[in-house]
Amino acid sequence: MCGIFGAVGGSSWLAGLKPDRAIEAMAHRGPNGSGTWRSPSLAAPDGGPSPACALGHTRLSIIDLSDAAAQPMTTAAGRYTLVYNGEVYNFAEIRRELEGLGESFISTGDSEVVLKACVRWGEGAIERFRGMFALGFWDESERKLLLARDRLGIKPLYLVSGPEGLAFASEVRALLAAGAARRVLSPRGLLGYMRFGSVQEPDTLIAGVQSLPAGSVLLYDGRETRERSFWALPAGTPRTISRQEAVAGIRELLHESVRLRLVSDVPFGIFLSGGGDSSALAALASAEASRPVHTFTVVFDEAAFSEERWAAEVAARFGCVHHAVRITGEEAGASFAEALQAQDQPSGDGLNTWLVARAARREGLSMALSGLGGDEVFAGYPNFRTFERLVKLSGAAAFVPRPFLSFLAGRAARPEASNRFRKAVAVAEAGGRSEGVGAALRTLFTDRQIEGLIPGSAYRPGTGDERSMAPPSASGDLVNDLSRFDLAGYLRNTLLRDTDSMSMASSLEVRVPLLDHVLLEYVLSLPGDMKLAGEGNKALLFEAVPELPREAGLRSKMGFVLPIESWFRGSMRGRLEELLLGLAGPSAGIFDQRGVADVWKAFLGGDGSMTATRVLTLASLVAWMAEHDLALPS
Repeated sequence: MCGIFGAVGGSSWLAGLKPDRAIEAMAHRGPNGSGTWRSPSLAAPDGGPSPACALGHTRLSIIDLSDAAAQPMTTAAGRYTLVYNGEVYNFAEIRRELEGLGESFISTGDSEVVLKACVRWGEGAIERFRGMFALGFWDESERKLLLARDRLGIKPLYLVSGPEGLAFASEVRALLAAGAARRVLSPRGLLGYMRFGSVQEPDTLIAGVQSLPAGSVLLYDGRETRERSFWALPAGTPRTISRQEAVAGIRELLHESVRLRLVSDVPFGIFLSGGGDSSALAALASAEASRPVHTFTVVFDEAAFSEERWAAEVAARFGCVHHAVRITGEEAGASFAEALQAQDQPSGDGLNTWLVARAARREGLSMALSGLGGDEVFAGYPNFRTFERLVKLSGAAAFVPRPFLSFLAGRAARPEASNRFRKAVAVAEAGGRSEGVGAALRTLFTDRQIEGLIPGSAYRPGTGDERSMAPPSASGDLVNDLSRFDLAGYLRNTLLRDTDSMSMASSLEVRVPLLDHVLLEYVLSLPGDMKLAGEGNKALLFEAVPELPREAGLRSKMGFVLPIESWFRGSMRGRLEELLLGLAGPSAGIFDQRGVADVWKAFLGGDGSMTATRVLTLASLVAWMAEHDLALPS
């Protein structure tokens, strides 16, 4: 796990960039080493032929801790150079294949395998990789750059391009630090953030900077850019299969996925909440590992938010070495500013990840397994059980007179409107479209609320600017459609981005076995009603891991939720009021100060319509804008 940076373009443009500053801005992603590389032609008196390339890398050592695995990594003849972030879990299998073709290796990790696979197979190598990755691969002879990002978008890759060249990095802040991007806010990125609590890919909050789409490769030769998708979320007709066969297939793939992700040369553990997803990982890892597995749980003084007892029982059941780390409201409040500063892009959901990652790193971990993705893959959210009914109700709302729907929408935009009423109106306005209903369920601020908070016409929602959050096609199976919707939306834009950014802020690698693409393809091929059938929540997962205690699948879903309601009223109140009531700089030019103050007042007054998540979403954005000193678009 690392941070990568690269730029391809003319010599004069490259000379104006600052790769060292990009690497310095990502030092938290790789405390074990760093390096830069430049095309040999850049040192020539005439600058050499265009385009040329500059690459940088900062390293978090997980597999092969020796200098033989350092990056940027260049082949012996000097033609090819790689910068790579992530883990390719099937690298041993690919290495054996390459050795059979005559290749030799001087390191024991996956980076050299990735380099030589790209040399041998070009962009075709990417489809062989099983894991999480973002990479840049430069061919000095052909003067071509290959960029690639993993199938689910677990690892980020941001890029900015123009007539002078193209630059890419693991974090937006690295592009800003290098001078490759201007500090100008993106209106469309801002709109997506306000709607859903995180920026919606491929947008970012910086104008001109976008994400390379998940499951994509990009080729660039200094003149033309060619981008293609090498993988998409499966959307075929569900297979006909017995439940017994399905459970057996899931169990086999779960064991394989966990086994692949246990390869590590550094201490690691499992984030254990006591819920089904992380408990399944504890059971599977204990069966696969050669020594006791360390489990890690964050607990709170607020008993209603602590899963301490459940986690301890699961750890004891599987013989794990269990660690419970307590986080108090005072500690969270004291580090709140530091957490906000750690954001690469703001989020209304990243604080929890930052706290748990920092605590894990303090316990000596460099890598951890997380149960992230279990709800999206195995239909664990409550919405899965009501989605079909909501889509039908939304379709029926098409017969409601439009003036009456507009009246309801106006009522829903009022500050006193409940969250339930707002979502009900948004569902009605979706017109029976499953993707519209899915978006309504994930909406944080409605368009009318956004207009009240951001009155400038440049930031108002407009139909010409809107993008559907839906996957590119539907399968006709509403449960699987919602899975795909959440995988492509909430998971990728919020959970995965926060996990990467906020864990790497503490130099911690997080692996997500439940998002193995082979496992995911199999589960998405099963009928949706099979996932909802059975006893309890995510019954297929629990049937595939029968070692789990029965009550783990029957108790109410909790998830890793912070007691931020009480923290915001106590230990964090001063910092929040400073941010929200003292708007300055770019924020003062964007937000309606009275509207922001009303949000805070409603929250403090106990108004159930104004949740702590909405408050955190605004506070995170204001802090991020101040950190990066953004200008408004002209």
